[in-house]
Amino acid sequence: MLGVALAAFVVGCEEEAREGPAPKRFAAVKTSANRDKAAKIFCEKSYAAGAKAWTAPPSRPVPKNAGAASDAKGWRWINFWASWCGPCVEEFPLLSRWEKALSADGKVVSFELWSVDEEQAPYEAALAKHADRFPPASMHWLRSSDDLEGLFATLGIGADSAIPVHALVDPAGDLRCVRVGSVSEGDYGSIKALVE
Repeated sequence: MLGVALAAFVVGCEEEAREGPAPKRFAAVKTSANRDKAAKIFCEKSYAAGAKAWTAPPSRPVPKNAGAASDAKGWRWINFWASWCGPCVEEFPLLSRWEKALSADGKVVSFELWSVDEEQAPYEAALAKHADRFPPASMHWLRSSDDLEGLFATLGIGADSAIPVHALVDPAGDLRCVRVGSVSEGDYGSIKALVE
């Protein structure tokens, strides 16, 4: 009997996914005051404003790139991924939703996808397939896999770091946050606080 009551309680407490703005009780939270806390929770590496300027690595053309130009104002979310990386590709719908949600929340964030795929023809075809999958983002292709170690050193992470890797660059062009590994739905609050 206790098991049945407990099961009914658990089923009754499941929350439905909601769309729209956060409930009013959360609207008063000052996210800018939580930026440092969000950086500690979300970022593997955090940098102060002005501490580390971001310079894009050398790139080559992406086949059928229909992405937006990367000269947008505001914050830049730079995602390093590969067509063969399941977790990387699985994040695209989430990142696309976040782009829309951040925009709705008044946060200007442009997304850049940087492929670290090898140079061979099968990867070129794979990139062409993914080029239109995340329309708000501009897509870039790292010039060579030989550039990866230097790129990771620039980000302040080890050469053996796994992708996906995410980097947040502030409107002044400074690298502020680097995360190694996948993001999840629950990270949105930290992201919103970081780009405040």
